[in-house]
Amino acid sequence: MAGSPSVLDTEAVRVTLSRVREPDLGKDLVTLGMIEALEVDDQARSVRFLIRLTTPSCPLKDRMEADCRAALAEDWGPDLQVDIRMEARTLGRAQGMDWLPEVRNLVMVASGKGGVGKTTVAVNLARALAASGASVGLLDADLYGPNVPILLGAEDRQPGLKEGRMTPVEVEGLRMMSVGLLIDPARPLIWRGPMASNTLKQFFSEVDWGELDYLVMDLPPGTGDVQLTLTKLFPEAFGLLVTTPQAMAVADALKAGRMFQTEGTKLHLLGLVENMAWFSPEDQPEQRYHPFGKEGTHALAERLGLECLASLPMVEGSSQGTSVAGTPIAQAYLDLAGEVSRRIAMHHRST
Repeated sequence: MAGSPSVLDTEAVRVTLSRVREPDLGKDLVTLGMIEALEVDDQARSVRFLIRLTTPSCPLKDRMEADCRAALAEDWGPDLQVDIRMEARTLGRAQGMDWLPEVRNLVMVASGKGGVGKTTVAVNLARALAASGASVGLLDADLYGPNVPILLGAEDRQPGLKEGRMTPVEVEGLRMMSVGLLIDPARPLIWRGPMASNTLKQFFSEVDWGELDYLVMDLPPGTGDVQLTLTKLFPEAFGLLVTTPQAMAVADALKAGRMFQTEGTKLHLLGLVENMAWFSPEDQPEQRYHPFGKEGTHALAERLGLECLASLPMVEGSSQGTSVAGTPIAQAYLDLAGEVSRRIAMHHRST
């Protein structure tokens, strides 16, 4: 408290809070305009204010609150009453989103080959983003293997109609649409590329998604017509690349990553997700076994110039439609969602 002003007022408190930095952006909260609704009562020795977060699922909000409390206690003593609220500002809107006028950010979940758990990652990422307070949609763009309704237990649901447009099915706080809701699940889709691309366009132009912070899209595996169509429609979309550490999965993921880093089919790749990386037997929870090896994904990340944002274990039931909430893998998905939203917010800040 030495050297601090004797009168507790808003200007003095702002000086104190100007020492607290936003960890990612490296500037203080006052300069960034993140301190709002500041109320100070010198007689009651109390301070109230709002921290305006950059994203609903900001993974660093607890650290910022702790830093604010520590700075205030240092300048004004431990008996100061401090009330801090946190709310997210409206997310920045990605460019090139004319097909989805009320969707702020599109996150495409891709893979080089099937069988790596891409759909499971897409569904649980969407769940985790919604759990953080964001408004989230989930589009099943894997037209030849539309399994999102199965994972969400929504195979028997039907989209609604509103003023001549379809409305997504709402399940677990998500707005979800899939061709699997519209066809006989036992009937294969024998479509050429143009028909698949036109169907996808209808999911944008003829579906009323409403306002969304994020639309998570489960892409088909590989580098085909659907990927070409989507990267042309949404040149500023964000992407996640899912793989296992297994050699063939990594080889195909490298091809997919190269595609999404090529001009004309480029996504803003946020990073890699390593799925089914390890497992621990019930009787040996401290022991980790790596059935597909340990180095494949890290070598892939280095070749693509990306970071591995999550290393997810094999967990029984995680791909059978049940929610992962309350399971050991739940925190990993919450951490992934926080990292995804943080990187998107930083991208908007820098553009």
